[in-house]
Amino acid sequence: MPEGTCAGAVATYTTPVGTDNCPGVVTQRIEGMASGALYPLGYTTNTFKATDSDGNSSTCSFNIFVYDVEKPVITCQPLVTVYTSSNSCSAIATYSPPTATDNCGYSAIERLFGLPSGAFFGRDLQSPVRRILQQK
Repeated sequence: MPEGTCAGAVATYTTPVGTDNCPGVVTQRIEGMASGALYPLGYTTNTFKATDSDGNSSTCSFNIFVYDVEKPVITCQPLVTVYTSSNSCSAIATYSPPTATDNCGYSAIERLFGLPSGAFFGRDLQSPVRRILQQK
């Protein structure tokens, strides 16, 4: 799949060829897409049918799977500095939520650990860590 796009990918395969004990076998694609086509993300099933001159037939199928390998990008706010009062060892810190982009969209940003915005933060470093949950 071309980087920066979510259009899918060109997939090529060797087209199955039916054989029989008698000449005149015709093989045709009855489901799916042609070799060299732009396949969408996910699974595409290609099914081929071989039919002999007497009308006997057989089918075969295979899947082509196109997946997004480009990682999303998450942008967090830089360091937030908050000062405690003289009689406290913690202070409320607020910060903007991170933003994220992905070539195929994303479903959510998840805080893995660290305190949420608006919580009391102690004197030690307690940076929230987040990740993007991608759609599959």
